[in-house]
Amino acid sequence: MQCRLRTILIALGVVACLLSVVAPASAQPVRYIAFGDSLTFGFGEEGVDCQRNPTRAGFPSRVAELFDGQPWATVMINDGVCGLTTSQALSVVTPSLNRNAQVFILMLGTNDIVQRFSNESIVFNLRQVGQRAEAAGFEVILLGPPPMRREPSLRLALTDLNEMLAGVARREGWLYKDLDVALSDVPGLLNRIYVDPLHPSAEGYDLYAEEIFPLATAAAYEVQAGRKRFCRLFGPCKHGEGGCIDDGDCATGLSCVADAGADFGLAPTVDVCIDPGSPVECGLPPGHVNRCGNFTCIPCGPGEGDCDSDDECRGDLVCATGLGPDFGYGEVDVCVAPTYPFDLPAGDDGTGDDDGSGDDGGGDDDDGGGGDDGGGNDGNGDGGGGDTGCPVPIFSSQYCALCGPCSEGQGQCSAASQCAPGLTCETLVTLNGSVSVCLDIDLGPDSTTTQPTVPEPPLPPRPTGTNG
Repeated sequence: MQCRLRTILIALGVVACLLSVVAPASAQPVRYIAFGDSLTFGFGEEGVDCQRNPTRAGFPSRVAELFDGQPWATVMINDGVCGLTTSQALSVVTPSLNRNAQVFILMLGTNDIVQRFSNESIVFNLRQVGQRAEAAGFEVILLGPPPMRREPSLRLALTDLNEMLAGVARREGWLYKDLDVALSDVPGLLNRIYVDPLHPSAEGYDLYAEEIFPLATAAAYEVQAGRKRFCRLFGPCKHGEGGCIDDGDCATGLSCVADAGADFGLAPTVDVCIDPGSPVECGLPPGHVNRCGNFTCIPCGPGEGDCDSDDECRGDLVCATGLGPDFGYGEVDVCVAPTYPFDLPAGDDGTGDDDGSGDDGGGDDDDGGGGDDGGGNDGNGDGGGGDTGCPVPIFSSQYCALCGPCSEGQGQCSAASQCAPGLTCETLVTLNGSVSVCLDIDLGPDSTTTQPTVPEPPLPPRPTGTNG
C-alpha cells in the first residue's frame, strides 16, 4: 500500500510540475460537474445520507482539494443522485448540462448491474449521456464503476462492463479510468474501506479521488488550451477571442469560426469569435494544410490548396483529392475546375483566336483547312471564329446542347445527337470525377445498327414416292 501511494504522489507531482509550466498565469477557474449515483453523491461516508450532502462528501470535493496550489482555481459541483440508473440519467441530465462548467465527470452503472440490466443497455445509455455532454461543449471524463462486495456473477458483469466502457472512451476520445481495476488489486482493501457491499467510507472516497485526480488535471489542461466553453461562461467574446460554441457566444455581428485558434495565438482546435469583415490578410502559402480552411484565406482559387471541401473553393471550383503534386505541392487536396484535367490553357476556350484562325487543328491555306476562313479540324469551321456568341464556356454541362454539334474532344454532351456526324457522346472518368465528350469510337454492330436482310435458303424439293 505504501508503495502504491508513493507512486500516486510521484505521478501527481509530475502532473503538477507540467501544469505549472503550461498553464497561463491568468488562467480562469476550471469548473467540473460530477454526474452519477450515490457513489458520486458520497453515501456511506459518516454524516451523509441521500437527503443530506455535506460540503465535503464523496470524491468531487476531494478532487477539488487536490488542486490546491495549482495555477487555476477549481470549482467542483456534485450532481450525484442516489439510486440513479443509466436509463434514468438520460431524463435528468439536462439541468447538469446547463450549468456553468467545462468538464463533465460521468460515473454510473453500479445500480444497473445490481438490478441485472444488460451491459449493452448500460453502455448505450452512457454513450448517449456522454455524447450529449460533449455536444454541449464539455470535456468528458468517463469512469468505470468501482469494485463491489457482491456475488461473483455481479463482479464479473462489472469487469466486462468496464472493458466495454474502455472501448467507448477510445472511440469517442474521452478520458477514462477503470476504478475497479485500479482498486481491486490491493489485498484486503475492500473489507477495510467499504461500509456495505457497494459504498466506501471516507477513506475509500479519498482513494477514489487520488485515482481520478490525474484525469481531472488532464481535462483542466485541455480546457485551458482549448478554452472549452470560455465565451459561454465569461463572454460574450470579442473578435479574436475563443472558445465559442456558436454565434450566440460572440459579440453582436461576430461569427463563431471553427478551428481558427492558430490565427490568434490559441490552440489550433479552438473555435474563435471573428468579425466576417476583418481586413486580416492570409499569411499561409498555397499548399499549406490549413490554407483553404483559414478564415482569412478562403475561398481558395484554382490550383490552390489544401482544401477540405468544395465550400472552401471559389465559385464553381471543386476540392479535388490528392492533386497537390500537379501544382507543385505535397499530397494535398486542391481547388480545380470541375472539368480538370480537361481544362484548356488560358485564352483558349475552344472557339479559336480572335483572328478566327482555329488553333485546334486548322489546315494550311491550300488544303481546305481553316487558316484564313476560321476553319477548325476539318476546314468546316469546327474551331469557330473568335466570337461565336456561345453563352456558356466549353466543357460546361450545356455546351454541346447550346453550341453544338460538338467536334471530337469537345464537351460536355448528353447525347450523340449533340455531336458532329460520326461521333458519339462518351463519359470519361478523370481524377476529379467524370466528363462527357464527343469521341470517334467504332462501336461495331449492335442492337441499334440496321443489319442487312439475308434471305432464307429455299426448302429442298419434297421427295415423290411410287405406289408399286
